[in-house]
Amino acid sequence: LYEARKSGRGGTQYVYRTGDYTSDAVAVQAAIDGMVDFRGDALYFTPGNPSIATALVINVPDARWIGAPVSHPTLAKTTLTAAVAAAFGVTAAADRMEIGYLQLVPLTAGTMFDFAAVTGLHVHDTFYNADGITANTATVGFVLATTTEFANFDRNYIWVDGAQGPWVRASGIIKGLSISNFEIYLEAGSWAAAINLDGVG
Repeated sequence: LYEARKSGRGGTQYVYRTGDYTSDAVAVQAAIDGMVDFRGDALYFTPGNPSIATALVINVPDARWIGAPVSHPTLAKTTLTAAVAAAFGVTAAADRMEIGYLQLVPLTAGTMFDFAAVTGLHVHDTFYNADGITANTATVGFVLATTTEFANFDRNYIWVDGAQGPWVRASGIIKGLSISNFEIYLEAGSWAAAINLDGVG
């Protein structure tokens, strides 16, 4: 964990190196813990495939989670793999979070990103890749629970090859939700719903 460079958007960028830690999850949690609230720090993922087998506590407001910018989400250089249910547990404190330029691989029958009450969320240029994941309708990408305000999903690519659960599921009170410019590739089987808003109050 070291200071890589000063961000043009006002904060320190942190880079984690898995060789310095006992697991990918420990390395990422160390980087999260090193970020400063409200400063707009970026957790920059270098090319690779971190596997998160211990649920993370994500609690930094104005945090940015980004990989190397690419021209299309399917070209993402970093793949984050959920190896435990709710691998990415986002607390109510993590307002105005940005997630971009990453490939996201969910866990069978588990939620990948589990958001508590959150204000401001921008998920863009991600490749949600459930290809080869054992089909299970309990496999979910993003859960927006309790109260979500101003969530924006833009320029995302979703690939499934079986009956999975939704990429985005809203199960609480939603005040402003935008889902735009997405592509879905269904390779085989049937998919009940890519976006499930049934629980919206």
